Amino acid sequence: MAPGGAFDCDCFTCTDGGRAGPKRVSRSTLYIQRKHEKRRRLDPPSVGSAPDDDGGGSSTSAGVGAGDGAGAGAREGAGAGAGAGAGAGAEAAAGAGASASDSVGAVAGAGSRWSDSGPAGNGRRCDADETPGSSEASEASDPGDVPTPGIETEIVPESEVGHAPTPIYQPSVSTNELRLPIGQFKDHIADLALHACTVRHDLTQASIADLLKLSSTAAKYRTPFLMERFIDASVNLETRAVDCCINGCVAFTHLHTQQTVCDACGAARYAASGKPAKQVIYWSLIAWLAHRLGDPVIGKAMLKNMAAARTAAEEGADGVHDYPHSENFRHYLDRKLLDGGPFIPVNVGTDGFQFFRQNGFEGWPVTATPQSLSPNQRTRNKHQLLLVVTPGPKQPVDLESFLHPIAEELNELAKGVPGLIIPNSTTPVTLRAGVLSFTTDQPGGDKLFQSTGVSSYVYNRLRLFKGVYVPASSHIYFPRTDPSNGDVFFKVLNCTAPRRTEASIAASAAEIENARAEGKSVAYQTRMQQKSGVKGYSLFFAPSPAAREAYPHLKDLWDMGLTALPYDTMHLVLLNVVPHLWRLFAGLKLVNKKKDEDYIMPKVTVARIGRELRGARRTVPMAQAMSLRNIEVHHKSFKAIDWMHFILCSGEFLLAGRIPSDYFDIFMALSRACWLLFRPRGVLKTEIEAIDKDLKYFVSSYYTKIYRGTTERLPLCRSTIATLLDIVPLLWACGPA
Repeated sequence: MAPGGAFDCDCFTCTDGGRAGPKRVSRSTLYIQRKHEKRRRLDPPSVGSAPDDDGGGSSTSAGVGAGDGAGAGAREGAGAGAGAGAGAGAEAAAGAGASASDSVGAVAGAGSRWSDSGPAGNGRRCDADETPGSSEASEASDPGDVPTPGIETEIVPESEVGHAPTPIYQPSVSTNELRLPIGQFKDHIADLALHACTVRHDLTQASIADLLKLSSTAAKYRTPFLMERFIDASVNLETRAVDCCINGCVAFTHLHTQQTVCDACGAARYAASGKPAKQVIYWSLIAWLAHRLGDPVIGKAMLKNMAAARTAAEEGADGVHDYPHSENFRHYLDRKLLDGGPFIPVNVGTDGFQFFRQNGFEGWPVTATPQSLSPNQRTRNKHQLLLVVTPGPKQPVDLESFLHPIAEELNELAKGVPGLIIPNSTTPVTLRAGVLSFTTDQPGGDKLFQSTGVSSYVYNRLRLFKGVYVPASSHIYFPRTDPSNGDVFFKVLNCTAPRRTEASIAASAAEIENARAEGKSVAYQTRMQQKSGVKGYSLFFAPSPAAREAYPHLKDLWDMGLTALPYDTMHLVLLNVVPHLWRLFAGLKLVNKKKDEDYIMPKVTVARIGRELRGARRTVPMAQAMSLRNIEVHHKSFKAIDWMHFILCSGEFLLAGRIPSDYFDIFMALSRACWLLFRPRGVLKTEIEAIDKDLKYFVSSYYTKIYRGTTERLPLCRSTIATLLDIVPLLWACGPA
């Protein structure tokens, strides 16, 4: 304080935005200026013109980055309790922190993209200006409810007014963040903790409403509506709206950007009012990763794991214990992509889901999992980063069109996103990331790969060998040899079938696309697709020239080829091969209606096995008892966990002595391989060799003793049997599941 009752004021106005020194003012002037700054609501980010995005969605530039997670000013991480605010936003923003009022622009500038439109075309902003006022809140709540307040910074008494903290560097990387100041965070701890509990336990709206009505509840917001509005206003999540077909067929991205009509169903892109008929919301992968890496706790753990992963990859290991020992990770290491800043390997997953007993709404969520976390952390739901969900109501006609906004961000991450502040560093670094693998089931993988699926003569992703078409069933089957002339398609031991490469896939895709461009008949194109197993260009595995030009930095991903698209072992083994074996042994899968096969058990024996399995429930812990159902009655509703229990535990004892020893040995070979594949840790080189030996014995014995090489038994040559031979090569390429 200067003499004569004057005070040094270093507010934004007096210091000219930090460019000048403090200005001497009176006590009353100092208090008025501080009062104006301390009590203001969060202003919406300054909107400027941003480049048009591919999807035509409304997207604008908003302020500067959101800080390094500690918060400018008070420097007390408002995210310290973000775990209490887990769920629809607070957990996503754990550790992000919110700037104190003295740091101008650190709170308002949440990210580089700001979506003006929600899923239904209505504006949805994570900003305090859109929180309900008292009159609006009273319409949706009881008279005793507390209306949702505007998010205000802490009010400092006049006697405690002092110098503002030194401004800190504001990163240019947009990130998800918690917007509550420390004082208001303390006032609403009960609301955040209760919201986290409701999300973690998946409570219904009615249950939440009843819980909030309890007199013992310390939450200030006493209805689910007010609590959701409070969470939405408290947390900023980077989103982007992209135009899509009203029927969910395609997204208007990349080459579809200028279209005004869906080329699949003919629906108009815009409504009569001129607004998009439908939009799909994307959550920014860059913002997710920047938030995780900028967190003072999670970020430190990720940096430590990155350093350990690089060391493990350089030193090598006996076998494959985690992703650093995989060939795909070494692919990035050899290309020097791990140099020059943090590099986050990512696993991308997608799969379709349906409601109402497989007859209702169908959507395809796309998630990303940062691998730079410990194995027990990366499997938690809060680290499964949701990127988009296709809008439905049915599966998209062109799934790839919904993946282009994600490809844009992957391209930026591969190039490097500068300006990120990480823990224990005051110097901005460049954030990089790359995809190690895509996780999906076989139909989902076929969509990503643009494969024709089981209707093609070449179905295998890694090997080029053909199948046999059977006109009677209109199916293609995959025996080792052609039953008509004895030609060898592939060998189980020392397989010499040529491998698919990035070049061979691109050549097949270009051939199909050229035929389509030349106006060849649909029948001609179909024959070409069945011959090669490829329907056309694939964004992540056989990109078109336009995609190569748009995303040049994805070349390292494209060079991996199909090793980045492994078969999901759960779907392949537990939901295909193991149920197929049971149907054979139980007499549910017949060849030409013959019931006298030597591997078929009598019906009395099958019924006894079901009763024994059901009766064992009382002898095991409840967690295991859930999988002990009568397999004779409920086998159609068995899930992967039930079949895993059967192949690992109960099957050996239930089938011993009830099927011939040759077939029991076939079953046990698969069981021994599964014991090593499904255990929750890595595998040694000797164990991988044992898996390979058992799987090859299973496949070879299956073709010899069950298929037997005759034309009438071709329906037993399912594609999944030959696909088992790809498990070990993909294990080396991608690491353990």
